[in-house]
Amino acid sequence: MTPEDPRTARTKGRLREGLLAECAGRPLAEVSVSAVVRRAGVGRATFYLHYEDLTALAVDACADVVHAAVDALHAWQTGPSPLPPARPPAALAEFLAGAAARAPLYRTLLLPGGGGPLGDREEQG
Repeated sequence: MTPEDPRTARTKGRLREGLLAECAGRPLAEVSVSAVVRRAGVGRATFYLHYEDLTALAVDACADVVHAAVDALHAWQTGPSPLPPARPPAALAEFLAGAAARAPLYRTLLLPGGGGPLGDREEQG
């Protein structure tokens, strides 16, 4: 797998940040591509060069942190000790600290039982 071009990585990062900032005040269904690209400082065509739609961007923006939290949770629950440690792993604690603020977005992307756009991405990957 070839590494991502640094310019592409920066642009996607700005789009992810723009989306998360827009979703801080309203649900994903109320966010527009125009608002995200304006906040990210990129053109609408650039958005569509990288993402099919806002859901694809949202999955990209949330996938790494959610997967890191799930991995940390599994490691915490299946460690060598019969009892879990007194504190959750850092990745899980970080996710939970920020989860309340992004709960509506996570609920949109990860449905009960693991379905939804984020769950579907995991099944494909």
